[in-house]
Amino acid sequence: HDKAFSKRNACGAINYPWISTHHKTGNADNEFLAVDVLPRCASYIKLNLLQIMNAGDHEVALCAVAMTGEWDENFGQVRLTIPSDDYTPIPKDQTNTLYTASLRQ
Repeated sequence: HDKAFSKRNACGAINYPWISTHHKTGNADNEFLAVDVLPRCASYIKLNLLQIMNAGDHEVALCAVAMTGEWDENFGQVRLTIPSDDYTPIPKDQTNTLYTASLRQ
């Protein structure tokens, strides 16, 4: 694991630049979380690390899902799906997106 490695820089070098997007995190008007993402991904997930456990020859990270989202082309940013009171899923388009669930079939 190279701590100096930057996924942002590596993606940018092959013409996949990251963007910064902001999400409301609380009830106050000024409670936002800045997140760097690759635009136009099929889905997004934010994890909170709960604990790292020794599993013999490797470690396992136990995480909780904090937020999920989908790319909103109209606004050019991620639209939160969890938590959300008014979420309507965007239909999945398997003609141009590879979903990892397809790899298990």
